[in-house]
Amino acid sequence: MKRYRFALFLVLSMVALIILADRAKLASAADQPPPPPQHHGGPPPASAIGTTAVANLKPANPKSKLAGTITFTQEMGGVRIVADVSGLKSGKHGFHIHENGECTDSFKSAGDHLNTYKLDHSCPPEQLRHLGDLGNIEVGPDGKGHYDQLVDKISVVDPHHLIVGKAVIVHAGPDDCKAQPAGGSGDRIACGVIQLAHH
Repeated sequence: MKRYRFALFLVLSMVALIILADRAKLASAADQPPPPPQHHGGPPPASAIGTTAVANLKPANPKSKLAGTITFTQEMGGVRIVADVSGLKSGKHGFHIHENGECTDSFKSAGDHLNTYKLDHSCPPEQLRHLGDLGNIEVGPDGKGHYDQLVDKISVVDPHHLIVGKAVIVHAGPDDCKAQPAGGSGDRIACGVIQLAHH
């Protein structure tokens, strides 16, 4: 009888240890940060490479000489963004893709940054960022600026990361890539709607 009770005690002890170990694993898993969002569509089809969209900027102030064109070309690793702007103050100017394709009401109608996965604001190449985060355009003393960068996580063909039909905004000040929700870039001084280029 004593041996039976001792064996039963050992079995119950082992069961209790297994339950505690499982609970510890579950608690540890719950404390882990969620994995970064994955692309849904994978690499674009070969036929989509080279597809181009364009945004022609217009100034918030109709008396401003600010102007610019931004092209978005689909490549295998993302979208090649080339921006040429003029009529801006020298220094860095934050610019971002916004959730709406509208440029009215002092460009407030463009809405917030394109942020499908509800992540914090940052700048490329940081992986956990808004889809619309592009960083800064550097403008020289002559008022002209140029930007040329391959940006991942966005597409001109993949519906899950599509930027066509959205607005791109240039701001009065630099994007510090840290401040939430938009990098402290200041006023919206230029806006353009991204549209597919027709060849």
